Amino acid sequence: MVNLTLLPWLLNAVLFILLLVLWLQCRRQWRAQRQLITLLSSQFEAGQQQSSITQTETEELRAGVIGVGQRVLELQEQYQRLMQQVLALQEQQDAIALSDPESKIYSRAMKMVELGADLEET
Repeated sequence: MVNLTLLPWLLNAVLFILLLVLWLQCRRQWRAQRQLITLLSSQFEAGQQQSSITQTETEELRAGVIGVGQRVLELQEQYQRLMQQVLALQEQQDAIALSDPESKIYSRAMKMVELGADLEET
């Protein structure tokens, strides 16, 4: 039979061992949670850096697209001016061709060649 004087000491020893095991288990879990938090923090920081890089690249692309759009508008305006000049020159050439008798013959010969006539027919 167990000595009753030893019972409180045994209970205290068992309780101490249980508390020690519980403390060790909590410490192990705390370390695991701390490692997980460290890992998640580093992943979060990497994600923020990538987001910042992506945002910067997007802003650069947007600025580039705006520049290209402005250049396209300038080229369209230049194209329209050149087309107006070409049309004006064509009108001048047609007016000269109608007023010069020799150019009428030359124009007629060119038209016949364009339509498929031989050089002998012109």
